[in-house]
Amino acid sequence: MRRKLRGVFTIEVAYLFPLIMLVFVVLLYLLFYYHDKNVLLGAAHETAAYGAGFEETEKEILEDYFTARVKGKLLLFTKLEKETVIQKEKVTVTCIASKDLLSLQVECSVNQTEPEDYIRSVRKIIKLGEGRGK
Repeated sequence: MRRKLRGVFTIEVAYLFPLIMLVFVVLLYLLFYYHDKNVLLGAAHETAAYGAGFEETEKEILEDYFTARVKGKLLLFTKLEKETVIQKEKVTVTCIASKDLLSLQVECSVNQTEPEDYIRSVRKIIKLGEGRGK
């Protein structure tokens, strides 16, 4: 009776092994997807922050900066389309990565700030407050 059970185990493993491999491959693709998503989000945010730090920045410079941040780091996606929009108040970086039927879109915006103007206005307020205190 015991010898008959050994063949049953082999057949069960023959059915289960492809399912286990399928789950493994799907998990691997999910890991690659989220890795690429995080790389693109980080590069988009860094590029937008870099562009927001300057009063005048050219679109091509920011797109080259983005490309340099992403180059060689993506594991799953091969086709990359990027667009940079520079407005007076903010810089927006949009990226669409794709491979076959999969696609991923990432967008990041950073407001342009003028810290010099803010510091000057705070100093004026402090001087006005000191003048009234005397």
